[in-house]
Amino acid sequence: MIQPYSKSKINKQPHIGVNTEEARSDRISYLYQKGHQLESYHDTSYSCESVKSNIESYIGTMSIPVGLVGPLLYKTDENEIDEVFSALATTEGALVSSMNRGVSVLNNSGGFRAHVSRKCMLRVPMFCFNDLDQAKYFCDWLKNQFEELNEYIKGYSKRAQLINIETQILGKDVNTKFYYHTGDAAGQNMTSICTWHACLWIEKKFNSDAPFKILDYVLDANGSSDKKITHDSILNGRGVEVVAECLISEEVLKKKLKVSSKEMMIWYNKSTFVATNSGMIGYNVNIANSIAAIFTATGQDIGSVHESAVGFLFFEPHNDGLYVCLKLPRLVIGTIGGGTSLSSQKENLELMGCYGSEKVTRFAELICGFSLALEISTFAAMANGQFALAHERLGRNKPVNNLKFDENINSFLTSNVLENKKMEIKHLKHLNNHNGIITELTAKNSTKFIGLSKWEVNRNGLKSDVILKSKPTDSEILNCMYLLTGFIDPQLAKTFCKCKETSDFKNTPLKEIEIYKQLNSVLDEHTPQLHGSYHDDEREINLILMEYLNPEKMKIFNSENENSIWNDHLLKITLIANIKSLKNISSLKTNSIFQSSCPNDFILFTKHSFEVLKDEYEENNICDIFNRVIEELTCFNSSKHFETIIHNDFNPRNIAITSSEKVKIYDWELARIDLPQRDLIELLVFIYNSPNILMPLNEIIDFYRLHFCEEFEVEINTDLWLKGLKYSFAKFVGTRLNLYMLGNKITEYKFIETVFENVLLIENELNL
Repeated sequence: MIQPYSKSKINKQPHIGVNTEEARSDRISYLYQKGHQLESYHDTSYSCESVKSNIESYIGTMSIPVGLVGPLLYKTDENEIDEVFSALATTEGALVSSMNRGVSVLNNSGGFRAHVSRKCMLRVPMFCFNDLDQAKYFCDWLKNQFEELNEYIKGYSKRAQLINIETQILGKDVNTKFYYHTGDAAGQNMTSICTWHACLWIEKKFNSDAPFKILDYVLDANGSSDKKITHDSILNGRGVEVVAECLISEEVLKKKLKVSSKEMMIWYNKSTFVATNSGMIGYNVNIANSIAAIFTATGQDIGSVHESAVGFLFFEPHNDGLYVCLKLPRLVIGTIGGGTSLSSQKENLELMGCYGSEKVTRFAELICGFSLALEISTFAAMANGQFALAHERLGRNKPVNNLKFDENINSFLTSNVLENKKMEIKHLKHLNNHNGIITELTAKNSTKFIGLSKWEVNRNGLKSDVILKSKPTDSEILNCMYLLTGFIDPQLAKTFCKCKETSDFKNTPLKEIEIYKQLNSVLDEHTPQLHGSYHDDEREINLILMEYLNPEKMKIFNSENENSIWNDHLLKITLIANIKSLKNISSLKTNSIFQSSCPNDFILFTKHSFEVLKDEYEENNICDIFNRVIEELTCFNSSKHFETIIHNDFNPRNIAITSSEKVKIYDWELARIDLPQRDLIELLVFIYNSPNILMPLNEIIDFYRLHFCEEFEVEINTDLWLKGLKYSFAKFVGTRLNLYMLGNKITEYKFIETVFENVLLIENELNL
């Protein structure tokens, strides 16, 4: 038997319901004494006074990530086109990206149109009587009281307007449905107040008019469906009823969503059948996501997400495309009152042009439009197999003890990473993740820290800045590439899986660590100084601690978007630095992690990706060389050519030149055994069209050949070198440019137009 808990044992929280800074501080101290350390609540975004109408027993605020969607083309009732944005507050990965994809589809289809057909709020008090006859009498009496009751209610709200009262007899009790217009407020509180005073007025008036009295009444006997889903409220109204529509052409469906209208209709018909069989109320894919995210961002009543997330999605074939319509029958929203006046929430409403009076219609239409965008994107992803890709998380079900940036990180680095254990190390700040295309893309699809952070090492008072690189694992990189290709085309992801084990992305963390160790062991002057490294397969930790290159002291740094700063002299010293570093790591050639794969392993993927990309890049003339690239990769015989370990990512993203013109080369993660001409080609396709590079292309090529042969003590004649150069050019286009073009569909690369221009220029000058 359960024993009652002794009240003397309960230490109640202090100042229950009181919102003052003193009360807030006392509550946090109280929790601390109970063993709960809420460190993040010591500082708060809102004063106690500013939230007194929104919350009681206030202890602080918490942050939710907010993503930007838009602009979305919105056709107003005046036939004007408005570009609108929305903020989404969510922790669900892929939601913002998916909605933005749907927005792109709508924009390429001319935008969306919407219409609000009903706005009302409902309260349903119940009145109790002795029998059915008394209930019927009450219903007849109430019909004649509407005008007088409406005038009475106006005294309790400036915005609430009673528009109708319906009665429903339930035996000897009567449900009375009070329908209100509430202006631009959601109106749940104001209608509760108005209805309560109406009940008091009804009780007094009826008891004086009728031969019997009301036995009892309650403000709402659960008949208004507040925060619940019912067929009655869907059909007869509660909140805002809105519908949005668009027409998507077959061309847009295939280009943006990689699906046809026929495929969409097949899965729509099957899906609606399944939904009906399951008893789904309405039909939609995931409007709850968009509504919850917009509600949270704009200060709506989060409890109303459940009832507001009822939708009816409709597809219909239309000439050369698809007609899509979404109806939301009961959005409980407001653009004034409640949480809409809080600073961030107000700003997010203003972002949509929806804060204040006379804005709730626009707000409802925009919610419906953005939800329509998400529905289209998500449904297409399910129809073509992208849905699972979009929601895949690296190691989701695999518990891994990753390294965390907490109070133990310093001791971990000192014990496991720093080569000099006498040094002290202190974290300074995280840096922008400009750390190579692979790391950038992988970091976006991982929950752990991947990228760069700046630290300070101190040895006996001698301080210097270092950079800590936390590298992704092989599986994370390959999974990232799988996700990237899958977002673009699900079939392309399957093709990538066939060749991923022999791609450039195998053994990347190990390769970089081994190369830095080797270069530092021979005191290579063109590599940043290594202070330590750490690799742990089980914990998926790959760390490199190295010299910090201060951008302010560099003549050239991360210059992939500024090729005009390059000149003949800087090009020459960079090529010489590359050759010397390649020589210094040539002893690692026997290490199997650097072994090159057969070209046939990636030709299939190259062919498929070119096919996917050709329509989008047709106007750049870059597609003209695709077939020639495939032919060169297929026919090339490497047996007569000199191979060594190359950088394989040798471009201005990974090259720095100090003010004293010392060249520093970094990010060796893609290094592998290949022709050295491959490094030369990659650098040239970034900088060759610089107005300050005056050397003819053939002179640059021969300059590199001669210095390479001298450093490596080999002889390579011009004809053989040019054949290798032709192959290296094809390999760059087929692997790296291919990757840039795919990545550019997810993250815009400013340099890609320059690369296109140089690729065409080099091919033309060398008759490749």
